[in-house]
Amino acid sequence: MPNAWLSVFVWGVMSIASLGTLVWRHPLADVAAKAAAPIGAAFTFLALVTGSL
Repeated sequence: MPNAWLSVFVWGVMSIASLGTLVWRHPLADVAAKAAAPIGAAFTFLALVTGSL
């Protein structure tokens, strides 16, 4: 369950960073969104694997 919560949190951070890129064109928001994507994918994968066990 902690993996699932962390993946939801990371995807939320990525959504907020993407919104910051689209609305305010902030260059660091784009970097944050790109950095959060693999982390969110990894925790989502872990949540799916451990949830099926």
